[in-house]
Amino acid sequence: MTLPNDGRIPFFKGLWIVVLFFFAKKKFQKIEDKDNKDRINVRNRNEEDEDRRSEILWKGYVISLTYILLSLLIGTITAFALISAGLTPGKYTSVIFQLISALFILWATLSVGGWSIQSYSNDTLTEKVGRWVASWSYSVGTLLLVVSLLWE
Repeated sequence: MTLPNDGRIPFFKGLWIVVLFFFAKKKFQKIEDKDNKDRINVRNRNEEDEDRRSEILWKGYVISLTYILLSLLIGTITAFALISAGLTPGKYTSVIFQLISALFILWATLSVGGWSIQSYSNDTLTEKVGRWVASWSYSVGTLLLVVSLLWE
């Protein structure tokens, strides 16, 4: 599997890589080894990446805000759709949604590898998978929390 050199990976290819990470470690490792070799070659030709750190940080903030707002929007739409459909939550539904939400958010927080998986480029496939899983866990947790708070 060849990955683009600009660091961007299409959604479904990224989803497939996450599945490989969890269920086919050897295949994932082969893809990552090839990707690391390709990245080293590109990095050696492009030394100006060091000057882009503030741009990368800003982009990370914008992307995380987008995930939060999108989770809030989808959670709100879901809650109002459930209300419009005439569905009423059971006695413990809200509590169950909040517990599942807390599980996703805590899992995302505690599962981040941080320094233990960080490379010099901060751009390996393992690091990307870690960021994707954490982002999606936060997003699902936020969405479920919004639904639990609005669906009454």
